[in-house]
Amino acid sequence: MKQIIFDGNFMAHRARHTTGRLRNGISFGMLKSMNTVCKRFESNNIVWVFDGGISPSRREMMPEYKTGRGTVDGLFSTQVKHANKAIEALGGKILRYTGVEADDIIAIIAKSSEEESIIVSSDKDFLQLIDDNISVFNPIKNELTTKQNMEEWLDGEPVSRYLEVKSMTGDPSDSIPGIRGIGLKTAIKSLKHFEDFDSLPSNDLSGRLSILNENECIEILHRNYALMRLPTTADQVDIDNPKHLGTYIQERMDSCSRCFDDFEAWVTKSGMKSIQKKIDEWKKIYGGA
Repeated sequence: MKQIIFDGNFMAHRARHTTGRLRNGISFGMLKSMNTVCKRFESNNIVWVFDGGISPSRREMMPEYKTGRGTVDGLFSTQVKHANKAIEALGGKILRYTGVEADDIIAIIAKSSEEESIIVSSDKDFLQLIDDNISVFNPIKNELTTKQNMEEWLDGEPVSRYLEVKSMTGDPSDSIPGIRGIGLKTAIKSLKHFEDFDSLPSNDLSGRLSILNENECIEILHRNYALMRLPTTADQVDIDNPKHLGTYIQERMDSCSRCFDDFEAWVTKSGMKSIQKKIDEWKKIYGGA
């Protein structure tokens, strides 16, 4: 069965903007979106991952990294915790590790799994993880990106080179600047003229692309690559005890406490009548019947 990995912060903030004005709106929005995805991909093998902080090593590389992120209020946190109870009752695994970004844990889970994994997020950082076994679904665009899609978009280059493109264009959402004058099309075009950043400067780069040969630009490219590269194992995460992180992830992934009676009680207590009306459908999807 496909493994569906939800970017918890993305899903929660999306719910806040779409249903946040309703009573228990964020919780309802998170569950409604999750259910839509589970129906589409015919799977109830679900994992939710939330941020446990911002990487100190990335901040050390660039102090401005993710400085544009807003603060989270108490009501929002309470709603997310409330939704998590329902997600766990449906058999979902929830992970959050202090000091580790959700992106890093999601990457480790997806790359270490033998199951087909679908990452649910609008964050383009996850596109670097795509391979024969991993795809990314953006629920805002209702768009599934696969290895074939990525290779076509990269004009025949392997998916592994996506991170080089992103290093050139930067990531405004994470406060990471790219190379001025280099957009997506130009960045993809440039891949034909060098093997990797270690091969810069390159005599094949001319015209507008020649800017990539400048020492200052080469330093930015290497920095951005290091900032945006996601780990594939816990050992690659720069924390005091990566082994403990690996153990935590494994234990959480091995746990499952599905109890549909608890979910029904949660729905009733929360007053979510629209879910109550379709409770048989939820039972069918999540193994409650």
